[in-house]
Amino acid sequence: MGFWTAALLADVGYVVIAGCFLDDSESKLKAQCRVKPENLHFVKLDVTSDESVRAAEAFTRNLVLADGPATKACGGLCGIVNCAGVGFNGPAEYFPMDMYKKQMDVNFFGYVRVVQAFMPLLRECVGGGGSSGGPKLSRRGRVVFIGTGGGVLSPAPPLLSAYMASKWAIEAFCGCMRLEMQLTDCPIDLCMLNPGFVKPTMLMEIGLKMTASMWASCAKTIGSNKAQDEYGALLTKFIEFSAAEPGTHVSEVAKTMATIMAAHRPNATYKVGPDSMAAPIVGLLPTAVREFIVKFSMYKKVGSV
Repeated sequence: MGFWTAALLADVGYVVIAGCFLDDSESKLKAQCRVKPENLHFVKLDVTSDESVRAAEAFTRNLVLADGPATKACGGLCGIVNCAGVGFNGPAEYFPMDMYKKQMDVNFFGYVRVVQAFMPLLRECVGGGGSSGGPKLSRRGRVVFIGTGGGVLSPAPPLLSAYMASKWAIEAFCGCMRLEMQLTDCPIDLCMLNPGFVKPTMLMEIGLKMTASMWASCAKTIGSNKAQDEYGALLTKFIEFSAAEPGTHVSEVAKTMATIMAAHRPNATYKVGPDSMAAPIVGLLPTAVREFIVKFSMYKKVGSV
């Protein structure tokens, strides 16, 4: 999602500093950005590393504040777009603690780490307590996070406890900080972008590898294959369900991100895809109805013990 977002924002005129975790991301992104590839700048970024995030902020600050063509083109930092993410799955009662921590370190602490590092520069550029005098940009600032489904109103799907916990945690952070900006008269808006099933992405390919690692870790922790014996068939059904979902093309996420960046006062949340729009409705249904829908639609199972 970050790949498509960076390319589209560059093509529509934003100067984009793309934080790249994978070594081949830069060349692939340059090829994807066909209209204004000169608007793309790249910095190596691991959101789980304080040192990496500090280095990315220093690179960005130098690019934004120093005299040069890039500085004149962008004028200042106007937004922080958080697209990094991993999606682990597995049974909650056996799920390895190190994988819970990794999930949160990327999807929650990683986002918080980036925002806290870049907020001083964003404030300097749009106003709201910056240390370098008046704002450099005549627009409001933006901080955007990738959530999931219908947000906090979504049902909690089985086998996704780590993933959903990380996504609901960033929803809370976003909501709290959004109001903090308003109460302190800071012209920076925080928003959630919640996609449903989105394709094509690398999530399925990477997810299958992480699933194999998860089962191996469970077996090592409990000393047997008990976790996979009890939950393996259910997880296979979930993977098959995910693969069969048509999904929304990933470019729609990028288009929505462009809408958020361009809006004078954006909404708190944006949904992408019909499943994302339906999820909060299902989430508000009576518990028995909501759980029936989740169990039957995903696992073709009804009733309870």
